[in-house]
Amino acid sequence: MARDLTNLELRHGTWFARVTVPTKHRHAMGGKQKLFLSLKTRSLREAKEERASAIVALQAKIKECLGQSAASKSFAFGLKPLQMGQEFRKRIERAESEGSYAMAAAISIEAMDREVEFGAGPNGRFVGQTMWTVATGGIAINEHLERWLSEMSFKERTKADRRMSVRELLAWLVGRNIAGVVAAVDSKIAGDFRLQALEGMHPRTANKRLEALRAYWRWLASLGYAPDNPWIGKSISKRAVKDEAPERPFSDEEVSRLFAGGPTWQMRDVMAIAALSGARLDEIFQLKVVDCADQVFDVRTAKTHAGIRRVPIHPALTNILSRRIEGKSQGDYLLEEGTDSGWDGNRSMAFSKRFATYRRASGVDEVHKGNARSRVNFHSWRRWFITKADQQGHRREDIERTVGHKVQGMSLGLYSSGASIEQLRAVVESVKLPIGIVVDDEARPVIVVKPKVFLRRKPLAGQKVRLVQKHKA
Repeated sequence: MARDLTNLELRHGTWFARVTVPTKHRHAMGGKQKLFLSLKTRSLREAKEERASAIVALQAKIKECLGQSAASKSFAFGLKPLQMGQEFRKRIERAESEGSYAMAAAISIEAMDREVEFGAGPNGRFVGQTMWTVATGGIAINEHLERWLSEMSFKERTKADRRMSVRELLAWLVGRNIAGVVAAVDSKIAGDFRLQALEGMHPRTANKRLEALRAYWRWLASLGYAPDNPWIGKSISKRAVKDEAPERPFSDEEVSRLFAGGPTWQMRDVMAIAALSGARLDEIFQLKVVDCADQVFDVRTAKTHAGIRRVPIHPALTNILSRRIEGKSQGDYLLEEGTDSGWDGNRSMAFSKRFATYRRASGVDEVHKGNARSRVNFHSWRRWFITKADQQGHRREDIERTVGHKVQGMSLGLYSSGASIEQLRAVVESVKLPIGIVVDDEARPVIVVKPKVFLRRKPLAGQKVRLVQKHKA
């Protein structure tokens, strides 16, 4: 009897649900022809039971991306009246500075005529009122966005999230025919945006969007560009995510399984460094040879200011570092296999995906009913390190300084200049991997395969045959 594999595909021993993206929608999906969703099982019977709900989720993802694509088009459309209004404003200000008030009045009348002209067309209220309000001194929603981002010194990824929040608001205003200016967004409009635009979004993601808008309006209000902050009190209650189980550290059994599951030597190196330093993944990938001197990791690029720190190197990592540093210059990366994302300096994204695939294949996974993703991930190494250090009885402040968390309190958080390197070394060296794990065997594992030669014809007299010896890393 033939097996029913409709919309199912086996990858790395795990079943995935599969849907084909309609040709007309592939532009919104980045050109993808198919989408896949892991069913978290090796059993075909269980895969068939989960298939229907997974297909619904994938189809919802296509619909969501189509909505984002439409929002992007609305945002691009929304920029035009803002730009026209700003051009009218510049012309009016130029005329007034030259004392040509009659000319300024004429330009104002021209702008008013354009408002009436646009008012009859599609999205006329948005176009006309936005252009007229900006022309007469109103503040466009996105007018000072880049200045705000620059003053706040956000990282590139955070800036991208903030821009997305403002883009979504402006796109929503276009669809509701509401002027894209700061003065048009009152408390009711903000409430409508929360209920309508963020409907179905995960509460954490929605609150991130709302916090970005709240912070932007707070900055605008501090400059007198906004009368108040309509985003105050609009956050979604934490009770909406009460069914979620928190992400957790790896158990010792899972740590042993990950090291014994046949990782590549590169993956084994990164896991060992993470487990025995408590460093974040991209902090590890940002390390250069110069940052690994004097038995200390000098973390110069981190998620937060507190993350800039010096972390003693665990003795068990000595061979790994010696091997990786050999033959490199001071400015070379410790982990040369990192791939730069090209826009925010992140070098670890590709590795993170490879680790997730390896972790699931090793049977280390836990997806809670209320969670959108697994409770364990690469960050679980950091949680495991903190757990082990905590169980050794170290001061909380010493653990926080070791892993780059902000130390709370006036005395130790503000007045103290920090713990000594000896105190931090005691924290690091107290963390031990489970018995039986060997993080490095003094050299990368090399399997030598005897060379094989396949000849289509007998070599001519005197012709040399080159044998190539292959090595598998």
